[in-house]
Amino acid sequence: MKRTLGLLVAGGTSALVTVAYLVYVGRVLGLSEYGEFSAALAFIYFGAITLSPLTPAIARTAARRFARGEAESVIHLRRGVVTPLMIALFVAAILLVLPVLALARALNFRSPLALMVALVAALTFALLSADRGFLQGLFRFRAYNASVLIESLVRLIAAIAIFRIVAPSAAAAVIAYLAAIVAAEIFNAVLFRGSGAVSEKAPVDWEELRGLFVPMMALMLAAALYQNADMMAVKRWFPPAVAGEYGAAAALAKMFGAVFTPLYVLAGPLLTQHQERGERLQGPALRIAAIFVGISSVGLALLLLQGHQIVRLLFGEAFGGAAGIAVHLGAISILIHTSLLLSQVFITVHDFRFLRWFAIAATVQVVGLALFHATIGEIVMTLYAAQLTLILPLSLQVVKGARTT
Repeated sequence: MKRTLGLLVAGGTSALVTVAYLVYVGRVLGLSEYGEFSAALAFIYFGAITLSPLTPAIARTAARRFARGEAESVIHLRRGVVTPLMIALFVAAILLVLPVLALARALNFRSPLALMVALVAALTFALLSADRGFLQGLFRFRAYNASVLIESLVRLIAAIAIFRIVAPSAAAAVIAYLAAIVAAEIFNAVLFRGSGAVSEKAPVDWEELRGLFVPMMALMLAAALYQNADMMAVKRWFPPAVAGEYGAAAALAKMFGAVFTPLYVLAGPLLTQHQERGERLQGPALRIAAIFVGISSVGLALLLLQGHQIVRLLFGEAFGGAAGIAVHLGAISILIHTSLLLSQVFITVHDFRFLRWFAIAATVQVVGLALFHATIGEIVMTLYAAQLTLILPLSLQVVKGARTT
């Protein structure tokens, strides 16, 4: 409970600061330019979420060593993972330049700079995710919380500084996002550099990491599609002003992700410890999911009852049309994140058959958006259809019980 409260407080504070960043950028940029920024931000989220399995894969591996009394070997494990990861990310950045330029043209960006900076930010976030996985696996949640808070604070401060010193633009806002990721990773690197060395070098068990990372990457690729493909579709097929409204609604829906993140961080190591002790996993997983739904329901009720006032207060009168969209995107966000929490049961026991439901739902969403995008209503209904396709069979599977050995 103490760890949960600490993660929720840090996550909540970080979420408030991040919302302040999104609101500040929206107020300064205006409706049309905010659509440009929101699409670039969706690209960052897509890349970051797709590569985010680094965090739970590393966290579970480190937590397993920690539970066996081998905490010191985790420092050497980090050294063996970070260097090849940095090389791989550098190569990926070079290979993705031309595809990203083509994507910028396809999504009607006025300048490709914002999307290019978003590419660097997404890849850099993968390195940050890896180090946060080591902190989680070692149960160093205070350090993890500090890293999250540093990232959110630097993001807001950098945006204010860049806007005032240079000029407000979508690219400038994304540069502030990148600066925050770099600052948080420097903090993490300093933490591990100060860790005591161990006398015996522990080899990196790539098979153990790969066994978790590959299926979880498939999982998070689906999650990335769920959470960001709609914003890119709106940017592609709707006027800039509508994209700006949709971006503001998506920003408000991100608050549910802020509730999800600390619980997701806790779920991996916690369920791993239950498994190591031979205990059933459904109960803890359902309790974590219930906490998420309970807290998120309050935010959804606020959007439903006071959505117009919240949007006008935060973003201004020009964004008034975002209120109705935000309610639906918030409900969809709750469905997505509840499914991700429930899936932790199967991930812990390495039973990845549940991935077929994520694949089916992702297919429903991608095909649906390609066929039905004449109105925002059609896009929202497509998102609902995809998430109901996912959460109904997944919930039934958890309730029936998963393998625990």
